Amino acid sequence: SSSSASPPSSPHCLSPPKSITIDPNNDFVCIPKKLMPVIGARINDWLERNVNFALSLSVIQDTLENDKDKYLIFSRVWHR
Repeated sequence: SSSSASPPSSPHCLSPPKSITIDPNNDFVCIPKKLMPVIGARINDWLERNVNFALSLSVIQDTLENDKDKYLIFSRVWHR
C-alpha cells in the first residue's frame, strides 16, 4: 500500500497530488493550513507590486495632487 493514497474518510482536498488538476468549473482551491502563511505573504507581495505599479502610472500622478489622496484610495481598495 502506498502512503500517498488517502483514506476514504479524508476530505476531498487531502486527496493525492495526481488529483490536483485545474477544473474550469470549480472556483475553489483547497489549501493546506500550513501553506496559508506562505500564500498570504505571496498575495501581499503581489498586491504591493500592483499598488506600486498603479502609483507609478503618470495618469495617477497627474490626477492626484498629494500622497494622502493616493494613500486613501489604495487603503480603501486594500481593505475591501
